[in-house]
Amino acid sequence: MQIDTPILKEPIVVEPRSGEKPVIKVESPQIDYEKKKKIVRYKEILWYILLVIEALLLIRFLLKLFGANPLNIFSIIINIISIPFTILFIGLFPSTVSLTGRQEIEWSTLFAMLFYAILIFVISRFYRLKKPIDPKEAEEKVEKIMP
Repeated sequence: MQIDTPILKEPIVVEPRSGEKPVIKVESPQIDYEKKKKIVRYKEILWYILLVIEALLLIRFLLKLFGANPLNIFSIIINIISIPFTILFIGLFPSTVSLTGRQEIEWSTLFAMLFYAILIFVISRFYRLKKPIDPKEAEEKVEKIMP
């Protein structure tokens, strides 16, 4: 098992203003490491939540698609648990019902799955903004933008 060691940062010299002495600022590498570790943990938690929601909605969609008995206890439990995630989207699109009357393509559930995937992706990108950045990383990003 490899142990991650924090990368030591070089001191940053802040330019003096009118006659002041140069100030050297050094952030603790341990603090940066802990921040990055928290951000990675939050992102992992977000993706696990998405995985659970997507699996639940997929099971709901497949049960309706294959015409599962709506009075079966498993079907009832899945529908009850998934209602909070689909309630916003019910009726958004018309459901396609087969000739037998039991099989149904629930487009609103598919749209809910897409919506939650995009939502979690956007939220995880915001966590990227909170990541501490060191001067070398900043210079590389600026060079990519302005060659």
